[in-house]
Amino acid sequence: MCADYVRWRTAQADGRAKHDGRRVKASTARRELVVLAAALRWCWKEGKLDRSIPVSLPPQAGPRERHLSRTEAASLLAGALGWDRSGKRHPARINRHLARFILVAIYTGTRHDAILRLQWTRNVAGGWVDLESGVLYRRPVESVDTLKRRPPLPIPPRLMPHLRRWRRLTTRYVIEWAGKPISSQERRAWRTARELAGLGPEVTPHILRHTCATMLLQLGVSVYDVAGVLGTTEDVVRRTYGHHAHDQLRQAVAAFSRRSRAHE
Repeated sequence: MCADYVRWRTAQADGRAKHDGRRVKASTARRELVVLAAALRWCWKEGKLDRSIPVSLPPQAGPRERHLSRTEAASLLAGALGWDRSGKRHPARINRHLARFILVAIYTGTRHDAILRLQWTRNVAGGWVDLESGVLYRRPVESVDTLKRRPPLPIPPRLMPHLRRWRRLTTRYVIEWAGKPISSQERRAWRTARELAGLGPEVTPHILRHTCATMLLQLGVSVYDVAGVLGTTEDVVRRTYGHHAHDQLRQAVAAFSRRSRAHE
């Protein structure tokens, strides 16, 4: 039945991609089956089922290697502000909400939904930004943390001036429209910015999180600290992003070539 579900699900059109006719990926069906497995385990432990019911999962896809270079990230941000690669600006294509989203995602590695729920004061619906102490709290007040950890993060110095300016322009949310949060990052605006930047359809909003992790690793930041920034485990960082940290590994193996003065 699990295999039949995967075949049935992947034959459906992806409702999030109305313009290119893409179908649902096997990874989506896998995530849905993982939720089903968790629900069945809970029911069994609570005595609602008389036996444990196994769920068969399709193979897990390998880690995504696509990330944005600094030039590509700058082009995407410029595209959100209406600039194309030739340096021409298109006023009708400017989306400052998207530009804010891109900056926060690249500088903090925060997940998509958590960024859209960020507010300026403590609340029980989402995270909040404390400009006085310089800390970004990614969890609602009194919330229970999950496997997708959302630890507090010191606000990067380059992001702080932007946040202070946005605070003067908004009322409650970091990214808002008429005082209310936008329900989701506008896909049309993302597609427009991506086209102006000359990037392909594989560049999705989640790539910004990959980009943050990759840039930190390439700058020599430790896996432990990168895991703290992303709110994940060191094992996930090594498995998903470690192949981008070649320079850091070269420094480690180069230790064998250094002669100790004590033996000279």
